[in-house]
Amino acid sequence: MPNLFRFLFLSFLFLSGLSHAEEASEEKKTVMVSILPHRFFVQKIAGDSLNIEVLVPQGVSSHTFEPTPQQMIKALKAEVWFTMGDVFEPKLQSALLSKNPNMKIVDTRKGIQLIQESCCSHGGCHVHGSDPHVWLSPKAAIIQAKTISSALIEQFPEHKEAYEKGLEGLVRELEELDKTIPAMLNGDIPFTVIVSHPAFAYYQREYGVRQVSIESEGREPTPKQLTYLLREIEKLPVNAIFMVPQHANKGAQLIAKHLGVNVIVIDPYAEDYIKNLLYITKSFHDSLKKKNVEAPSNSETEPL
Repeated sequence: MPNLFRFLFLSFLFLSGLSHAEEASEEKKTVMVSILPHRFFVQKIAGDSLNIEVLVPQGVSSHTFEPTPQQMIKALKAEVWFTMGDVFEPKLQSALLSKNPNMKIVDTRKGIQLIQESCCSHGGCHVHGSDPHVWLSPKAAIIQAKTISSALIEQFPEHKEAYEKGLEGLVRELEELDKTIPAMLNGDIPFTVIVSHPAFAYYQREYGVRQVSIESEGREPTPKQLTYLLREIEKLPVNAIFMVPQHANKGAQLIAKHLGVNVIVIDPYAEDYIKNLLYITKSFHDSLKKKNVEAPSNSETEPL
């Protein structure tokens, strides 16, 4: 990975010299986010006043993401970068600041009580730093939205009134979402869901839905770990296995086949944040009902 990053950085330095002609024709200011849900937040606050670049594309995990030279060229134009706390960001930050020292870096986790990331589902616990999936709690998302709005107003004060209005609307939507989720869970909490990747610790903290992860420290379970997992999962009323598409899912499919239940795809990185959280919540709750539960088919709630 270090050699690849060095190659990308050298390519970036070369290609950045080609980008200046494009800059003159740009009318909108550019900001950058690491993940698609944060573009949703920026768009709600800023409307169409900004060009919003996203680093991690749809279908790619932020944990394994490496930027292409072209992405780094686009990133160079950003006046503000809203980070989310994953492993690729520090090296990229150093590279970008070396070419654009005026870029403002905003940590969207500011003011949020972070959860330490650990693996405890395969017979032991190991702490690996803070869990980056902060946005999956609407309460935390409200804090992130306020952080984003403050940074945008500081950088682009001419839009202060519009951005404050955009923030108010977004906060109302997130507060309504935070009320809707417990109602959808319908008093059935606490209960356990089996997920291929442990993305839901912040959701769990707010709503009492316990996650058990199939992967171990970012890798598929070994045969020994799989045997342990099956023994533990068989004690639970499990009617579905939830698969995160950005990660390896062979273990999830094996466990689902062994238990005779369906695999349901849920995507923590889907851009339409509110629609996606409603879909995930409905999927979790529906899994309590019966085996071979189907994923919600209503196109109004299912992210595409």
